[in-house]
Amino acid sequence: MVPVVDVPVRKKVGLIGARGYVGRELLALLESDPTLDVAFVSSKGGAGRQAGEAIGVGGRFASLLLEDLEPVRAARRCVDEGVDAVVLGLPNGQAAAWVAGLSAQTAVVDLSADHRFDDGWVYGLVERDRARLHGAKRIANPGCYATAAQLALWPFADVVERAHVFGVSGWSGAGTSPSPKNDTQLLADNVLPYDLVNHTQERELRRHSGLDVRFFPHVAPFFRGITVTVAMDLRASLTKSDAEARLRERYAHEPLVSIVEGELPPLVSHARARHGCQLGGVHAHVADRRVVVVACLDNLLKGAATQALQNVHLALGLHERSGIPLGHAAAAGGHP
Repeated sequence: MVPVVDVPVRKKVGLIGARGYVGRELLALLESDPTLDVAFVSSKGGAGRQAGEAIGVGGRFASLLLEDLEPVRAARRCVDEGVDAVVLGLPNGQAAAWVAGLSAQTAVVDLSADHRFDDGWVYGLVERDRARLHGAKRIANPGCYATAAQLALWPFADVVERAHVFGVSGWSGAGTSPSPKNDTQLLADNVLPYDLVNHTQERELRRHSGLDVRFFPHVAPFFRGITVTVAMDLRASLTKSDAEARLRERYAHEPLVSIVEGELPPLVSHARARHGCQLGGVHAHVADRRVVVVACLDNLLKGAATQALQNVHLALGLHERSGIPLGHAAAAGGHP
């Protein structure tokens, strides 16, 4: 008699707006995820083309045909095919029509900023908000800068009076639509400051950290990765050893957050194509009651696709890191 082997039933996920850099990384991750299958991929610009040609992914999704689904048709597909979760990878301001048609039972993870300020959605900073994310049906994926900065700030939240966050991102963070922020000729040998007051992620940082934060974003001429230097004015003095101990204690059981010790701070080149966040470069000025922490992550992975996948897993009751490697990632690619 042949023994019966229980094979876990994969959950189904649909991707809306998957032709950008993050969509490519998400499909690359799903390639090795044993718990999820892709039901459909909607991409207006790539409709009718195979994912391998339009997005640059390989493996079992290379021949997947991209579709141009309108919100009503996407909602119907979810019902007809029993889709468990939908990831929205749309530009800011476009999510509402898609969300409106989806069943309340379909989990939605929104990569845009549209729902990061909505009390009806769960904010998806996994390491901090994990308990609320289990079984959540509406999840707002945090911004890349906001993820890195909040992971640096969280261990000090009880003593922070004000924080200044200096951020530098690769130009992939500006997306695929042409702009000065992804103009490689303009960026060559330059660092471009932009939106230095009231940036969306500054407001996001203030809202979700509960702290007084000033944020100064910049774009550099590399493709992927971000670094943020988080300078904190404190209500109580901490030594460098105190600060490092706080970081180690807070993230002792978080495989996707690593503490970098030694002379060198976390570097973009070391965080690139990895699925976690690196914290380190700690400095402290006891008399001035100041602590500085550097955070680095890949803006397309932990800053977007990896965290979105963690959130999908949590929403569906799956293993949070299913298919997410802890070491150097087999990311979809570097420069497109």
